[in-house]
Amino acid sequence: MRVISFTLLLLALLACAAAPAGAADDKSNGADVDFLFRLGMMEGHLMVGHELVKANQVQLGLPHYGHPVKELYDDVADYLKAKNAPGFDKDLIVLEAATTAAPDAPATEAKYQAVIAEIHQARALAPAPLRASLPEMIKVCANTVDAASGEYGEALEQDKIASPVEYHDSRGYL
Repeated sequence: MRVISFTLLLLALLACAAAPAGAADDKSNGADVDFLFRLGMMEGHLMVGHELVKANQVQLGLPHYGHPVKELYDDVADYLKAKNAPGFDKDLIVLEAATTAAPDAPATEAKYQAVIAEIHQARALAPAPLRASLPEMIKVCANTVDAASGEYGEALEQDKIASPVEYHDSRGYL
């Protein structure tokens, strides 16, 4: 399990806030930052779903294979088209179907690895200077932590996990 150091995150956010005014804004492109954020959410869903399936918790893992295409793909489709990049929505659908039909099959694992590789390749569509910018990447991380916090809050009811799917979403995003 990966552990995130909230102290390091806080320091990074403070470093971003301390950057000279306008330094990050000059390079900032909201569509690029949002694209990277959405890709991270897709990958988080798939990673947590994959971990659950590997832990023989298939029914808990399956929703996370559907969320990238059902909840997030439309948010990146126009960006992919604008960059003349190939879409991968069909591969997400095929992965979900394969995981439902044969979660432990080697072919399903191969499809999972291929989709993760497609998400990683798609990241390269965002401008390299933006991807190399610590303040810009902190924005992506801050958006992701905010989304994880929201999912975690939705998972709880009277201090107990009432929605495992939302709980796992928050974990996957982190």
